[in-house]
Amino acid sequence: ASVEKIENKLQEYTNQEGINLSEHQLHQFQHYLELLLAWNEKINLTAITKPEEVAVKHFLDSLLLLNAVELKKGFKVIDVGTGAGFPGVPLKIARPDLDLTLLDSLKKRLVFLQELLQELELSAKLVHSRAEEGGLKVLAGVFCVCMFLAGAVPQAYREKLIDGSVLLQQQVLQQMRM
Repeated sequence: ASVEKIENKLQEYTNQEGINLSEHQLHQFQHYLELLLAWNEKINLTAITKPEEVAVKHFLDSLLLLNAVELKKGFKVIDVGTGAGFPGVPLKIARPDLDLTLLDSLKKRLVFLQELLQELELSAKLVHSRAEEGGLKVLAGVFCVCMFLAGAVPQAYREKLIDGSVLLQQQVLQQMRM
């Protein structure tokens, strides 16, 4: 079954926010959507499965980070508890120069992300760990931007971030879209 095309809609939404995506990037988002929905039948990645809702609530909300914070070229960004890759992978599509790390506690989600990155021809470091613990071994103070989309930010992360780095949580992004 073919999946509804979201490229035009996504372009419309991102243009309204001043975010410009190339045709190639829009194709990458379409491919992301298709893989997400196919894998979601095997493992629970998202409760949001209507293509247009994925475009807004996952893709656009993730991309709004580009307006929320200045991401300098080559910035090291970590997405803690990334799940199905939000907001990390959409950011990487829009800004392939970012040095992205995706951290999640579930191995099967990382297997999905590995295939996704391969299919989209993107690179990112995948870390299998719980946010509260192992992440810190990997991270110690190297990230410029640290993104938590769910739950509170563990104190240990606050202490490990380099000066001037940014903590972002999803509530902020949802408010931006309203």
